[in-house]
Amino acid sequence: MIKERAKNTGPKSEVGQARKELYANAHFRIKESIEKGFYLEAIALCESIICDRLEARIAWISPQKKTIFNNIGNNLDFLEPREPDTLLNDTYLEIRKWAKDRNKTLHEMVKLELINYEDWNKKYDEAKKTAIQGLRIAKKISNHVKRVNKI
Repeated sequence: MIKERAKNTGPKSEVGQARKELYANAHFRIKESIEKGFYLEAIALCESIICDRLEARIAWISPQKKTIFNNIGNNLDFLEPREPDTLLNDTYLEIRKWAKDRNKTLHEMVKLELINYEDWNKKYDEAKKTAIQGLRIAKKISNHVKRVNKI
């Protein structure tokens, strides 16, 4: 089932207030998860914020387009050729790199390469780095989208 994104008509709107509350809770939980070592949870929440901000940008650039819940890659594929803002384009490159690290972290925690046996601790150290980087990027994309999407 395809889910359509709620349209925000301003910071005081019902959607704006609901999204503000979700973001506050997500940021609190991300920080708490990193502090307690729950890096995979932090990464998943960072991804949700990043995707939401990319979808907000899509809604702004193409208001006639139905904005659906989508993954990072599909959102970036749509945005990159249409994005006039240089800072956002640079951030999109960072997001693509982070998404590769996220995929490796989330999908390869218990997999072993033929010639590269990484132990749990090494993989979990990488998960911590990916979580911290995800939080940094989530904040960065949020600030950029807030700057360029003026309601």
